[in-house]
Amino acid sequence: MKRNHLKPIQLYEKIVKQTRIKKWVYGVFYYLLNSVSIFTALYISYIALQFLAGNNKNFPGGANAYPGNNPYFSPFFNDSTNYILLTTIINSAVSLISGVISFFVINTRFLFYKRKYNILVFEKTIYMSKLYIYNGTHEQNQFMLYKRALQILETDRYKSSVLLNVNVDLNKGENNEKK
Repeated sequence: MKRNHLKPIQLYEKIVKQTRIKKWVYGVFYYLLNSVSIFTALYISYIALQFLAGNNKNFPGGANAYPGNNPYFSPFFNDSTNYILLTTIINSAVSLISGVISFFVINTRFLFYKRKYNILVFEKTIYMSKLYIYNGTHEQNQFMLYKRALQILETDRYKSSVLLNVNVDLNKGENNEKK
């Protein structure tokens, strides 16, 4: 059974692709839920205006004014409790959407992956320029890029650093080979 081993640069590209997908998914959910929340708030204000305009007893026509003179009068809203029920249902939906946005931390996750994706792209630029800690051999640089990508995403699964026989202080950027 032959295993297909990926090179560190391929693993890095895979991580970047997954991060980009997560950024797009959370971004779509974030903007979609916020748009729905804004749309329902505007719809509630339209319903409230319709209700208030239909209840206006001072509509032109003087003392003989009756609901038939008011073009904004709607039996659906003004003759029953439908207005109260409809606005309550819509307000509950808006509260649910706002709760989903804040409870499931969609905004925070979207910003997290957006920021991390930008940092990963910047890290690749540093790697391509052979600056900072990327001044070793090609294989070491590829592994360092992969290791840094996992560190940027706050993932702790790069336990195979002993394979390179390199001890790297990622905070200082020092590359100390073990003898």
